[in-house]
Amino acid sequence: MATKIKKAKAELEEIRFAEREIVETLIGNYRTVLKHIDEGGPAREALEKAAAMTAEARVALEGLDEEASVAEVAKRLEGRVSPAVLTLVKAQVVQAGGFGAVTRAVEGLGGFAKQYEQIEKVSAHHGNFWEVLLYGQIGRDRAVMFDLAAAENLVFTATSEDSRVLDALVHAQRHQAARGEYITAFNEEGEEVDISFATQNWRKAVVDKTRSGQFVRKHFEAMVFTALAEEFQPVR
Repeated sequence: MATKIKKAKAELEEIRFAEREIVETLIGNYRTVLKHIDEGGPAREALEKAAAMTAEARVALEGLDEEASVAEVAKRLEGRVSPAVLTLVKAQVVQAGGFGAVTRAVEGLGGFAKQYEQIEKVSAHHGNFWEVLLYGQIGRDRAVMFDLAAAENLVFTATSEDSRVLDALVHAQRHQAARGEYITAFNEEGEEVDISFATQNWRKAVVDKTRSGQFVRKHFEAMVFTALAEEFQPVR
């Protein structure tokens, strides 16, 4: 872990040198995305068109009684039911196409994961935030670290009544097979996993303010292995 942390800090130094290029790339990328969303862009035009079509359908369906018979509905709408429903369906297709334009723009820039990676690198630079880079250094060693933590001949025991790190390890092991970006912040008893043992930077990396009750999985794992390595005291 000490080697991985050293590499993460070295990567941070490299990012400092490359910051201008990264920032310019991000600015260019999001200028493209904004152009798709902004006035006159394909996403905005699609949404406006969908809104207009939906409004037409609502006018045609105005006053519709859910309990009315088919004959009554047909009479009231003067045969406009099918066109109205068709317009609604078309509106949904147009709206979906608008959002699709934004998604395709992001994919054309390397995908969402690549964008998030670049954002994290800029964030790391501005906040001396090497912690968000550590998971990238762990990479292929992730499985080995989990195997070591679960080895029968390697038993971790808290040296005091403070078991927060070991509790966090158990939580990470429970979600080892997860591949999504987030895992629950609550244990099997429904209690929130205590990560107050970690530094402010680690807590910032692990907790996404937009995802209440969840941890960022990759940063949570990196935090746990770092804390475990720092507190490890072999018994002789």
